[in-house]
Amino acid sequence: MGAPRGVSEVTKAKIREAARRLFAERGINGVTVREIAAAAGVTHALVHRYFGTKEEMAKEILLAELERTNTLIGAADDPEDVGAIVRRILSHELIEDPTTLRLILRAELDGIKLEDIVGATAPRPFALLATWLQEHPSGPAGLDPGIATMIIGSSMFGLASVTPWLAAAVGVEGKDEATIRRECIEVLVGMVEMAGGRRPYAVPTNS
Repeated sequence: MGAPRGVSEVTKAKIREAARRLFAERGINGVTVREIAAAAGVTHALVHRYFGTKEEMAKEILLAELERTNTLIGAADDPEDVGAIVRRILSHELIEDPTTLRLILRAELDGIKLEDIVGATAPRPFALLATWLQEHPSGPAGLDPGIATMIIGSSMFGLASVTPWLAAAVGVEGKDEATIRRECIEVLVGMVEMAGGRRPYAVPTNS
């Protein structure tokens, strides 16, 4: 007789969170199923029972991460919410729970392409964000939404992984990490508002 459903879901959630944290810290290739089991306080066999192989577990976790972020992006239909939705996404991914970005970055650094795990047709948050910005203009755009999204994305990955190093490099290490990230978020939100025409932006020329 198996464990009650409520107990099973709690156990599975513990395993998933342990794997998610370890994958973000050390990469998918750098973690074994036995290490995940030990971190979750369960047996090796129980991990396989709930998730199958490590690769299947990684796919389930990454798909859930993408779905959650995509839900945040699609939460606002009002063009006036452009700045607000980007601020909400950035705050969640950089302050509330930066594990998603670290997990994806570690996978890429390990040579594991996201599309190889979740499939080529799975929606990508940054692609959705670029499309969303393109579809919600509020004035004459100066900064291309795709370029804006690339800059936002690269900033997110950098802030999620090396904020202390960057802070020390520019001399703002006296502030706590959350405060630094909040200030960076406001700069990035301003860039998005430029892309939508809410703030003036002069397109650079080669002349």
